[in-house]
Amino acid sequence: MGKLAFHIYLVFSPILFSTLYCQELEETSNRGIEFSGSINLNTNGISPVPAFSLDKPSVIGIFSLKRKRFGFTPEMAFSTKAKPWFINPRITYEMIDGEKFGFSLSALYSFNFTYPEELIGNTLQSTTVVEHYALLQSNSIYSISAKLSIGLTTFHGLGLQNASIQRGNFFILAANITKLKITENLYHSLFPQLVYVDLDGDSQGLFVSTIYGIGHKKWPFFLSTQLTHAAATNISPNPGFKWNVGLTYHF
Repeated sequence: MGKLAFHIYLVFSPILFSTLYCQELEETSNRGIEFSGSINLNTNGISPVPAFSLDKPSVIGIFSLKRKRFGFTPEMAFSTKAKPWFINPRITYEMIDGEKFGFSLSALYSFNFTYPEELIGNTLQSTTVVEHYALLQSNSIYSISAKLSIGLTTFHGLGLQNASIQRGNFFILAANITKLKITENLYHSLFPQLVYVDLDGDSQGLFVSTIYGIGHKKWPFFLSTQLTHAAATNISPNPGFKWNVGLTYHF
């Protein structure tokens, strides 16, 4: 199947949703609008599904505007050479926002960028290809305790125009083990994920992804590593094992 352009990225990582609200926007938040975000710099732009990875250092930004149950969350990722990897505007509605259980639905329109080389005038030149996808996302989360929760996220996508994949279904079962004490100020968190992928009904894969990181209570940074492995798949070539190291700034 080669390098697929249907990117499912670190957005699955609970780390990127553990944001701190900007103090500069407290006045706006008091009017009912909340703003938060995160910026992640990593050594290797991988996803929980390695076949969809950038395989280069990348910068991923997630920004969130929320009012009551509605949210708008644009996501953008670039290589460190400032080439776009993906752009995802997302609209979310929280249907259930309970003390223990939460459920939300989101609609996304995804722009995915690849840069294949083509022979132009007897010279290999890099070209830009943009693929468009529409996705429906559901997210369920159950809090067992203040430091432990489990969640199920699903994505159902349609390829638009001449997209390389016409239909994709993704199921992510995750555990969020957060802010376990190391010292008075240092903590560590673990986010194991099990990901099942079905592409166009003929390419399936089961992937294991784990993120482990260390943070400081007084600093808005999170240093982490992500490991991904294809447990069983018929996607060709086999994505195998990949890893990275990243630093996330929350605001």
